[in-house]
Amino acid sequence: MRPGYTLKNILCTICLSLVVLFSGGCFGPSQPRPSTSFYTLDYDIPQPNNLPLLPVHLRVGKFSVSPNYNSTRMYYGEDEFTRNSYEYHQWRANPADLVSFFLTRDLRESTLFQGVFGYEIRVKPTHTVEGVVSQFYEKDTAKNWQAILDVNITLIANNSNNMNETILFQKSYTAAKTCARKNPASFVEAMSSAMREISEQISMDIYNTIVPRNP
Repeated sequence: MRPGYTLKNILCTICLSLVVLFSGGCFGPSQPRPSTSFYTLDYDIPQPNNLPLLPVHLRVGKFSVSPNYNSTRMYYGEDEFTRNSYEYHQWRANPADLVSFFLTRDLRESTLFQGVFGYEIRVKPTHTVEGVVSQFYEKDTAKNWQAILDVNITLIANNSNNMNETILFQKSYTAAKTCARKNPASFVEAMSSAMREISEQISMDIYNTIVPRNP
């Protein structure tokens, strides 16, 4: 060993060599992290039959969502007891906000009601629509993938003094749509189809429930 070249010098040299080695000198440049794709629902607005306009004002309240799906993550599962999520695929907004937004849009564009407003608009409506998104996920099986959507709706009459007539109906709406392919984009397409089906059912149920009260 040369004079003055201590064990400490040797250890420092080894550590420096390891730093150079693992910083990419032997393994090449690190791979860039994949970018995250963000999705939203997209479908043609349901067109109901030519029915008379009802002189009512609907307000769609701020929906809530099951704790299992209270996130912008896109969840999938192979059975009823497990839920996983994609790492680089997410919803643009929380499922509760997505469902309430598109339902409000569809009710407004249906031309069945005199006025339809979202929860952020401060108006005094004749009726309020409340909702809970209880399921919003991709169900994977060996045969196919499905988009599962389940929404619980409550229709409330705001102008009734009779407590028994305040809640006009409570109903659960479920749709399961098969994905064309086994990938996230096809799941979004199937979920959009499920939302369209449920939205149309909700619109007609609200209309048919209010009609007898507005001769």
